[in-house]
Amino acid sequence: MWIVVAAALPTTLALAQAPPQPRPRNWELGARLAITGASRSSDPSGYSAYSTFPLEGFASRRLSQGVSIQFTARLESREVEQTTPTTMPLGSIEFVPMNLLLHYRLSRGGWSPYVALGANATLVWEKSGLLDAMDASPSFGPAVGIGLNKKMTDYMVWNVEFRWNTARTELSSNGVREMRLTIDPASLGVGFGVRF
Repeated sequence: MWIVVAAALPTTLALAQAPPQPRPRNWELGARLAITGASRSSDPSGYSAYSTFPLEGFASRRLSQGVSIQFTARLESREVEQTTPTTMPLGSIEFVPMNLLLHYRLSRGGWSPYVALGANATLVWEKSGLLDAMDASPSFGPAVGIGLNKKMTDYMVWNVEFRWNTARTELSSNGVREMRLTIDPASLGVGFGVRF
């Protein structure tokens, strides 16, 4: 018995002196300041939706070494204008775009470029001006993106992302469609995330 104890003692001491393994940080929370493109596509033609500068929040969960899932949401206000036959502001629409995206990452040192594919849901939060009397439909469709994470510390990353998704809303009054806005915004966002 003493022989077994003596043989196991060096291994036990080595394990006791080994530094603890760092806990994996699979979650990431962060925010990005984005710029989104304007749209001049409508049915009937002659309506424009202006660009905007929203602040976007995101939450990510790593599923494996190179794959993660991310949820994003932001509140964006778009001024809508009638451009024909004369230019006339119609008011603004507050949109809430939400994306659920699957990320595939390639890590090289502190750099992690990625591609993203998923789905978008864009809800209408509020309307103002002449648009306030109209009903606006939500929008659902695909979303794609490319981005880059740069490790700043063990807990913080810098992020830049380009993303595109479909966003189309129909505005109707008393059940009669007045217009259909096709926004389909492309956005460029820059921000920071915290891993834990």
